[in-house]
Amino acid sequence: MDNGYKPFSERHGQTTPKMPQRKDMDDDLRNGLWNAFYDSFPERFENNFYRNHPMYRKVFVDFIKGPADEYISNRITDNNHHIRIIFDTSEWHSVFDLIEFVIRHSGNEDFVKRCNTVLERENSAYRVITEGIVTEITSEQEIEAIETALQIPYASAKEHIAKALTFLSDRQNPDYENRSKHRPLYAHHLLRLCELHHLPKPEKLAEPAY
Repeated sequence: MDNGYKPFSERHGQTTPKMPQRKDMDDDLRNGLWNAFYDSFPERFENNFYRNHPMYRKVFVDFIKGPADEYISNRITDNNHHIRIIFDTSEWHSVFDLIEFVIRHSGNEDFVKRCNTVLERENSAYRVITEGIVTEITSEQEIEAIETALQIPYASAKEHIAKALTFLSDRQNPDYENRSKHRPLYAHHLLRLCELHHLPKPEKLAEPAY
């Protein structure tokens, strides 16, 4: 982490700080997220060939929905291109769809950490939290409070928190019945945990109930 470090040119007023990236991705953010994927799923040397990590095939077949017989693991340049073009040219939300897909099917914590490092560095309004959900955040304290809540040992409370967070992070979700069912329990458990761990209360809880 840079701990708030600002480059020389910014400190001396020669450049302006990057504006928060909400519903958008600049090239620096896209390249950083691709690098996070590339470094988290490195090539392997097997049977006298360098081959892509199996996650590349998973993305090609189940996310891109390409024909499985066209994927050859030692065609590294082609396989990299299939994935990288999503990071380079897709809509910002499609890139986050891919990131959630990869986390859901890999459980790769290193990838999560790398993504969050890039998202923070490039001043994105989004972070990946413990359950592999990309969500809009208002502060780093909000992430800490949510992740603490998701680590609790009580299965029923954790289930309500995770489900409610999924609904809350989906700004277009019309499933208001589920949002309203889980929201009060989510709020109750999370506020209680914030009190126990002396954490700031997430600002999302101040949103009006549905």
